[in-house]
Amino acid sequence: MNLLIDIGNSRIKWATLESGSFMTGGAVPRPDAMVSDGLFKVFADLSRPKTVLVANVGGQAAAENVAADCSRLWSLSPVFVQVERQRFGVINGYTDFRQLGVDRWLALLAAWSERHRPACIVSCGTATTIDGLDREGQHVGGLIVPGVDLMLRSLSDNTDGIPPAASSGAMPEFGRSTGECVRNGAAIALAALIDRAAAWMTSRHGPDLHCFITGGAAERLLPGLQHRFEHDPELVLRGLALFGAER
Repeated sequence: MNLLIDIGNSRIKWATLESGSFMTGGAVPRPDAMVSDGLFKVFADLSRPKTVLVANVGGQAAAENVAADCSRLWSLSPVFVQVERQRFGVINGYTDFRQLGVDRWLALLAAWSERHRPACIVSCGTATTIDGLDREGQHVGGLIVPGVDLMLRSLSDNTDGIPPAASSGAMPEFGRSTGECVRNGAAIALAALIDRAAAWMTSRHGPDLHCFITGGAAERLLPGLQHRFEHDPELVLRGLALFGAER
């Protein structure tokens, strides 16, 4: 069994890969997992994995915590997957390929592995990222904007008259209170950007474009999208699974 761990800015998710079968594990908020023994407790009931594969965009402290828990639990050193110029048929489109986030890279690899066709890949987390693949597996670049929760906090933190608003319950319609206006406005703004990006990709790469959406805020944005998106919460972990299949 291989253990797959995705360390994001807000959450840590995991899954397992055994005999080619991908099994969803779970997720915990990163602050909860980063306290003393947090991940140790989460993984304590797992049998000893053959390999631990990690995607980390959460910084050095998060990586050190995961490494320490893997050592204590199983006397293993995790493998931190790195971004490459080319892998599994995908060519990284960044001028300096190492600047691309490993989570975005793994989502690209998973999207190409599953469809082998032009794709628009959206990840809705702390930041909202949008990436494109052409029909040859070439990454054509992407976009990065604040995620919905960051957009809400920017208004409450930098104004006197707009109180904090929760992003849950956002609707693609005009609001009738300040909270609804802020919540719906942020969701509609991101949905409009995502739809614009999907339309741009379709105009350049054809109507067989396949759109993926992932990340913790994906379900809050889906009701406002006009394009059809496949919701895959495990896309980054499925990218990790490609490396696990080689071990």
